Amino acid sequence: INVGGTSHGNAAPVVVLASIPTNTYYQGVYDQANPTGPVCFAFAPEDKDAPMVPHKDSVKPQHADCATCPHNQFGSAVRQDGSKGAGKACKNVERLIALVPGVYKDGKPQINGSLDDAPMWTIPVPPTSTRNWAGYVVGTASLVKRPPFGVLTRMSTAPDPKYQFVVEFGLERNLTAEEYGQVRGRIAEANALGRAPYLTVLKDTPALAPAAKSKRKYA
Repeated sequence: INVGGTSHGNAAPVVVLASIPTNTYYQGVYDQANPTGPVCFAFAPEDKDAPMVPHKDSVKPQHADCATCPHNQFGSAVRQDGSKGAGKACKNVERLIALVPGVYKDGKPQINGSLDDAPMWTIPVPPTSTRNWAGYVVGTASLVKRPPFGVLTRMSTAPDPKYQFVVEFGLERNLTAEEYGQVRGRIAEANALGRAPYLTVLKDTPALAPAAKSKRKYA
């Protein structure tokens, strides 16, 4: 896990402020030398009864809605060699907006500084790991009666024989009253950043792309 040029090994302590189900369709096969953003993307609507449709800033909207889009059906994926895959051409990811306020040292999270000064980062959870995230959210709510922004989460990667790797989530601890006070005023900002349009052309994109951080401080 690489955040802003800092390697965290296979695990990082995070506070997830927002999570947005997101569909992203990239044109052509991935070119590591010339990475590009999705030409079509959609965010889950805040109105749960509304259909998921391409964002108005999509460069090339692919269909009227996501549910019936040909690229959002299993069997539409295209492999690096151009052959058809069993998955979807459109990637159904979970777009997390999170603070990564420290590192692990000797297996324990070390938090550096105040959470109201920590930058926000965009963390895309791949389709193969979205169930892990959903299960973690439900499990945490049942166990400690808190949303993701009320706890410190261990986000890690693990090798997987089928998908090469998966992203896993585990509960570290509840945030203290002071820490919770530092993050609660940043939730609206995080939700807005989670719905910010993608850039079509990406340059020097880190493994976890940083979201713009407001200079405003919250009590």
